[in-house]
Amino acid sequence: MPVKTAHFPTAVSEEDFEIIENALRQLPGVRHVDMQRATKEVTIEWEDPTSWRDIERAVSDLGYVPASEP
Repeated sequence: MPVKTAHFPTAVSEEDFEIIENALRQLPGVRHVDMQRATKEVTIEWEDPTSWRDIERAVSDLGYVPASEP
């Protein structure tokens, strides 16, 4: 299963992280979401039928653009 950590620089409040987490958990292939609010990082584990592009689109549509870890 793919795993990726993304940084969400525009997430500043608890509500922002709840919105991101809820959007991710609604995707059918997302298996694990680990939120690190202090660093604004989210580690996501997923499988088919979801792709990283689906994940990016789901949160970007809500105004949160993920930046991959360097």
